[in-house]
Amino acid sequence: MTPISNTVPTLPRLGIGCGTVALGAAQEDFRRLVAAATTEKNCYLDTAPLYANGESEARLGEALTGIARDSYILSTKTGRYPASAGTGRGVIPSWFDYTREGTLRSIETSLARLGCDRLDMVFLHDLDEKQHGQDYAARLDEAMAGAVPALRDLQRQGIVGVVGIASMRWEACLEVVRIADLDIVLLAGGATLLDRFSDPLFDHCAERSVPVIVASPLNSGILATGAIAGARYNYAPASPEIVRRVVAMEAACQRFDVPLVAAALRYPGRRHRIASLLVGHGSVEEFRQNETLLDLDIPEALWDELERL
Repeated sequence: MTPISNTVPTLPRLGIGCGTVALGAAQEDFRRLVAAATTEKNCYLDTAPLYANGESEARLGEALTGIARDSYILSTKTGRYPASAGTGRGVIPSWFDYTREGTLRSIETSLARLGCDRLDMVFLHDLDEKQHGQDYAARLDEAMAGAVPALRDLQRQGIVGVVGIASMRWEACLEVVRIADLDIVLLAGGATLLDRFSDPLFDHCAERSVPVIVASPLNSGILATGAIAGARYNYAPASPEIVRRVVAMEAACQRFDVPLVAAALRYPGRRHRIASLLVGHGSVEEFRQNETLLDLDIPEALWDELERL
């Protein structure tokens, strides 16, 4: 087994979220995207047992076949898994297991699907009050007694690199990283043009030198598509209030001849010090386009207007 460091790896500014991409893209397009990304100096790929109805890890593993393991940084998650439609909780039907046995089984399964012998980063997936409601305290205790010690054991064995929390709720990320003294945070959809309240999390992580990865900077769609009919915000139909705000942001961006998506991609790194930006690029071309948008010059006057909105 290749030795693995328990130091947080140096991540690229733009990573690839292999959730909706693996579900929506043809496997050949997905394979092309992964092949192109892994030729970069630094490549980061994130997945989870939940994503793409449970197929994301397997599809990513297939796409990585024949690619040198040292040419990419790989993260997955543990604790949340896909359930049959109508039999689980949440917008995405799910079941949860943060026990030691469930965690060890999950990592073993992920390694087999991904076709590798080590994981650079593993995140506790959606350990938050939104997902668990009145069961949150019990789930938190379960993770502290089960999942976290299990992952630390795997870390000492060189199977897992760093251990973190991944959630769309910054409050949960802050609570869990404090309690468990975790190595890294992945905040999804919580540091965007539409969601700007996560400063306490970033302040704490800065004080403790805990890196924060920002995922879903487009809030799962609406900041890329704009306020079109059927636009989605955080995996659900956008509310009238969200649509109203996005319409105003689009108008401001148009006045400065800046694409809304460019401002949305730039915003998290402008407001906070982030370790990487995870985006579900749909193709090689979209990946390259997003890299270019991160370099787009955006006038301060537009940022001032977007802040007011």
